[in-house]
Amino acid sequence: MVAATGQRLCNLEKVTINLYIKGLKVVHSFVVVKGLFPNFFIRADFLRQNSAVINFANNTVTFYEGLITIPLQCFNSVKNCACVHRTVCILIFSEILIPIRLPKNHLGTEALLEPLQNNLTPVLVGGCITFVQNGIGTIRMLNFKSYPVTLKPNLLVNSIIFS
Repeated sequence: MVAATGQRLCNLEKVTINLYIKGLKVVHSFVVVKGLFPNFFIRADFLRQNSAVINFANNTVTFYEGLITIPLQCFNSVKNCACVHRTVCILIFSEILIPIRLPKNHLGTEALLEPLQNNLTPVLVGGCITFVQNGIGTIRMLNFKSYPVTLKPNLLVNSIIFS
């Protein structure tokens, strides 16, 4: 596999994943690539097999002739990121579950979240699947610093892969 820059990509393996897109189960094989974030990407074969149409004008992908519409992944966009819901202080060398707020356009009851590639927080942020109620979910964070860390509301912490 070759990147748009002409650089050869290192394929680690091929995995078959049960992917749930707004309740619809789609089984597909993905190629895991070293050095990418996230470590897999969707190729044209997946898009063709699932009748996908990408609309860059409104940043959405529709599947099966408009049956399902999801937002395109846009890193660090408030339209596709979860943010800290309220001020949280994480104690020295501790782990905590914190409330995060999803954008209003994500109305699902679950969301698949991945840490931002350019983490702007002084703590480690995990990827997870979170239960969402009234636009609020939770994520796990680790403060590995020797001082407490305070996170303010609206700080972007995760990109939303699927909701």
